[in-house]
Amino acid sequence: MIKYLRMSAVAVSTLSTAAIAKPVDNYVATLIQNADYGAAEGALTARIARGQTDQNALLNLAFVYRNTDRWTEASALYSRVLAGPDAQVNTAGGQKMSAHDIARAALGTGMTFASR
Repeated sequence: MIKYLRMSAVAVSTLSTAAIAKPVDNYVATLIQNADYGAAEGALTARIARGQTDQNALLNLAFVYRNTDRWTEASALYSRVLAGPDAQVNTAGGQKMSAHDIARAALGTGMTFASR
């Protein structure tokens, strides 16, 4: 089961499993849905290291960080998504959503961030 710490009920429904961005490589979305965060993180960080920094990869890695209690890293990735152009992403639930809307919702969930 996916855990949602320090999140409002509205955010939980907005950022449910269906809000996981479905990357071109659907395998990673399946890993996330199965809560295999270690394998998902490895695949996503390798993808990003190869320069494949599409919104899907960034959103999914941020989701992994958030669900493994790494709020600062998740926040940085959500901010990176917002700094780039918006894109429509396919969610694991088959919906199209704005990458910016997903990132804004995640950043507005009451997560605690370290100051810079």
